[in-house]
Amino acid sequence: MTESSIPTLQTAYDSSLNRLNVLLGYPPGSKDALLKTTQELKPLNHRILIAAPAKVLATRPDIRAAERRFAASISAKYVAEAEWFPDISLTGFFGRLAGAPFTSTPWGLSASLAQPILNFGQIESQIDASDAQQKQAFLNYQQTVLEALEDMENALSSYLHETLRNASLRAGVAQSSTADTLVKQQHDNGYASFLDVLVADRNLLIAESSQTPSNLLLRIDLVNIYAAAGGGWND
Repeated sequence: MTESSIPTLQTAYDSSLNRLNVLLGYPPGSKDALLKTTQELKPLNHRILIAAPAKVLATRPDIRAAERRFAASISAKYVAEAEWFPDISLTGFFGRLAGAPFTSTPWGLSASLAQPILNFGQIESQIDASDAQQKQAFLNYQQTVLEALEDMENALSSYLHETLRNASLRAGVAQSSTADTLVKQQHDNGYASFLDVLVADRNLLIAESSQTPSNLLLRIDLVNIYAAAGGGWND
């Protein structure tokens, strides 16, 4: 059964290599030697998420464009006086973590970010309700910001839950590895059959095979957080 899955995995691997070549600006196969170099996945530093600078979401191109359109629609006086997008930081999601990552719930933006920082009602009260251009620009800005917050909420939630799942899978691998070692010791001393060894090996393989995709998903989720924030930042 394991051997029968190899051709499918190889096809997916070859397709990924071809895609990476094209993304790098080369014909398929050109950089296979470079891309095939085996590299260990570096452990993720979960604290990178709380190293984000202020206004991290405000750097998103869609928010900046919507904010500028909104600012252009109102008077120069309001443009000078209003702070439409005050400073924010991802530390608001997590607090200042001193121990293990995610000791506090990192989502719930409506409580921790959107309401105290963006009071759309107050902003709306400062614009000319009779000016259709101002009203439309405000609504577009509000929708863009809310969608950005939704993107960040989803990305953080996915990353957190996959982190918890990954920890559980990692514990399962450790348990299976310990059991595998013990069964082999018992077999060497005549207390376990070779079938027991094969079962233990199979269980360890299944556990490791389950953890590997989770390791990849964690890194994809981290990329999604960067994308939701409009780019990366220096930790």
